[in-house]
Formats: sequence, structure tokens, C-alpha cells
Amino acid sequence: MNARTTLKTVVVVTLAALTLGGSLAQADTTIEIQKRPAPGWNDTPNFPMPRPDDRFDDRRDDDRQAQVDQRQEVLMDRIIDGVEAGRLTARETAGLLRDQREIGKLERVYLADGFLSRAEWSTLDAKLDAAERRIAREKHDYDRDR
Repeated sequence: MNARTTLKTVVVVTLAALTLGGSLAQADTTIEIQKRPAPGWNDTPNFPMPRPDDRFDDRRDDDRQAQVDQRQEVLMDRIIDGVEAGRLTARETAGLLRDQREIGKLERVYLADGFLSRAEWSTLDAKLDAAERRIAREKHDYDRDR
């Protein structure tokens, strides 16, 4: 073999060894991270936990999601009733359904971590209240299908 071919072979073998060795030698820092509390975190046994009746208690509450889902179903039923009764035009219906889709998307974003916090539930509740008012306004504005 000539020198150039030998040099290429050595470089390729070296790069392959470094690539394989580098991927196998990654440090496992998960144990160290788990041992250290986050800065400012008080992990003493006397750290006060929120009480169930505490106004700042933000523990998991599965009832929040059920309430939001139930309200969405009721609002969809009201939209369907308005369409069947002829009280909603096609444009009004499209706008109301768009509102419902946006609320559903926001709920899915909020549920990405597995539960609704009190603040997230409050935001969804306010949006559902606004949607409910809009449905009532659109159903009773005497616009008919045109």
C-alpha cells in the first residue's frame, strides 16, 4: 500500500473508534442531578405542604378536566340545537365551532403534563364562559339562515 492509502485507512479507523467510543462513554449525570435539590428548594422535613383547603393548594384535581369536558359537551349541544332550529346561520355556526376547537386545543396543551392546574382551569373556564355568552347572543340575534 502506498502512504496515502495507509493514511486514509488510519484516519477512517481512528474516526470510527472515536465515534463509537464517544457514544459509549457519555457520562451518566442523572444520579448527581437527582441528589442535588434545585437552588432555593427547601428539602427539610419541616417544609410546609399545602393543606387540602388551602387557597394555594394546586394538587391534582381530576374533577377539573371532567367539568371542562362536560361544559364543552353542553355548549356543542346548544350549537347543534341552534342549527337544527334554524337560529344560527352558517357563518355564525362556523365561528362558534372555531371557538370550540380553539378551546379544545388549549385544553390539550394544558393537559400535556397530565392534569389541569387551578390557573389553567380558570383560563379554560373564562373562555367557556365567553363562548357560552357568544352562543346565546348568536342564537337570539334573529339572524336566520340566508
